[in-house]
Amino acid sequence: MAIIIILFILILALVIIASAVVEILRRHRRMQQHALLCTLAATVDRGMPLVQMLEACARETGGIYGARVAEFSHLIREGAGVPRALFLQRKVFPDGVIPLLFVGFASGTPGKAIHQALDSLKTRPLAAALAARLAYLVLFFLVASSIFTFICYKIVPSYEKIFQEFGLRLPSVTLSFINFCHLGMTSFLIAGCLLVVYSLGIFFLLRFFGIINWDPPGLRRLTWRPHTAAILDGLALAVENRRPLPEYFGSLSERYPQQAVRGQLIQIAADLQVGMDCWDSLFRQGLIRQADRTLLEAAHRAGNLAWALSEVAENQRRRWAYQLHYAVNLLYPLVVLAMGAVVLWVMVAIFSPLINLIHGLS
Repeated sequence: MAIIIILFILILALVIIASAVVEILRRHRRMQQHALLCTLAATVDRGMPLVQMLEACARETGGIYGARVAEFSHLIREGAGVPRALFLQRKVFPDGVIPLLFVGFASGTPGKAIHQALDSLKTRPLAAALAARLAYLVLFFLVASSIFTFICYKIVPSYEKIFQEFGLRLPSVTLSFINFCHLGMTSFLIAGCLLVVYSLGIFFLLRFFGIINWDPPGLRRLTWRPHTAAILDGLALAVENRRPLPEYFGSLSERYPQQAVRGQLIQIAADLQVGMDCWDSLFRQGLIRQADRTLLEAAHRAGNLAWALSEVAENQRRRWAYQLHYAVNLLYPLVVLAMGAVVLWVMVAIFSPLINLIHGLS
């Protein structure tokens, strides 16, 4: 029994350490992406050679990210062009700024696109901090539920056997806990619910750490605002540079990093090809609200569409950050209290029989 407990604790420790290492690497990668974007802005503003700067950054950075930057510069040197290289090496820059950079380099205004991309990243630290708190809760829940499952399958049967041998009566709180464990071990419904919760928790951690880049249909509504903001930022720059909208959506639909968003962009490009209004198509695809649609139609008529698109994009980012902030601040204490209550129940159920056993033996 002692060996099993030690192995279980070691496994949990490895899971926690691995999660911490992955999070550190993820934040380090974001810092590298932001630093490269700042360097790119300075390079473009001063008219310096882009390929030489990228090669120098690749040598200075080293590691996996340095290899990606080196491949990115190699693609540009070989004539692929920055717009195409952005999508062949998507992890060189944050996903949310790729539409802006794509339009900026394709239309000959990279400096403005890069500075707008840097401005769009200002809300990311808040969102990242809030998502990290959610990831902590999910990780804590997975670890706590694993310990709880281990107690149900290993500790509780031993408790019952020991107290039956000594002929001692178990406290009511322990009996309730034992009955719950028996129900969990025999009920397929509880086992199925536990499996679903485990799967969702593992999926969230994999999604949070960037290991996977896919959202199930039911959860896409929670993550669509940052994608919408990125698309609208690129659209604002395309409008300002007088690029045809069908061409913008068609090019973006072929290379956008998120698969689900690419499907929406393909449909928008198809709608524009048959003459549908752009704002109607965006509204039908769920990328803008009715209020945004009305604002963009009015701005289009007034001739300040690029400004309106940028404002709508920034509003999307702010609303997403505020909604995430409120949700985390509401759920965090409730989940912590609920987990604390369960831990207290388990601890009382486990230790109160030991007190009775000591009294019985004395």
